[in-house]
Amino acid sequence: MHNVRLLLLLVTGLLGGIARADAPAVMTALAPFSASYEVSLNNLPFKARAEQTLVSLGGDRWRLVLRIDSFLLDTLEFSEFRWDGTNCHTIPDHYGYSRKGIGRNKSLDMRFDFNKRTLTRYDGKTVTSFAIPDGTEDKLGHTLALTCRIARGARGTLGVDVAWDSDVRHFDYQIAAREETVGTPAGTYRAWRVERQRADSDRITTSWLAASTGWRTVQMQHSEGDGKLFQLRLLDLNHAPAR
Repeated sequence: MHNVRLLLLLVTGLLGGIARADAPAVMTALAPFSASYEVSLNNLPFKARAEQTLVSLGGDRWRLVLRIDSFLLDTLEFSEFRWDGTNCHTIPDHYGYSRKGIGRNKSLDMRFDFNKRTLTRYDGKTVTSFAIPDGTEDKLGHTLALTCRIARGARGTLGVDVAWDSDVRHFDYQIAAREETVGTPAGTYRAWRVERQRADSDRITTSWLAASTGWRTVQMQHSEGDGKLFQLRLLDLNHAPAR
């Protein structure tokens, strides 16, 4: 189960994309896409596949979905939000997560009310609420907001406030100063390295975003300092998934 937990930590931080691959590199409009990833543990194949999709719900509303299928468990995570491209910001309406398989099943449903600055959550047993400030992102949608800022040229340390299980947490990400070359089953890319900053932990989560793919994640790695290394690498990218 430790390997499963690491896998979930890895894909939870999978960064989204902004524009089509043939669009200008700094464009911040959203465009539908579907991306699939191979999963490996210590550079060996792991029986799991991750897929991320973004679809339009009409107007400025979007749905971002992350799905993991493996021999141990299946997970589904989604974010429904309004997109503020001017400020590189998602305005979440609804976030959901479900996990089924070996071990304890888990679900989480979050509803955002920014008029009342309140989030209501349901974990399958209990309904609770807590206050959220303006600008709060959800667990999945915040990756699009972060990617948008990187696409616009932001470098150094970038911060974002995220609604977590029962409170709002601040995440910091360090963006590299220059591109690196990254090889994947889908091809070789020039990509920007993005590392999640954790002052009180030896866990390291790193993503590589390629402007040539519309700022999709082409590779991601996660380790916890015990020698185990999970890795996602891009297998396939489609810029027009079905709704």
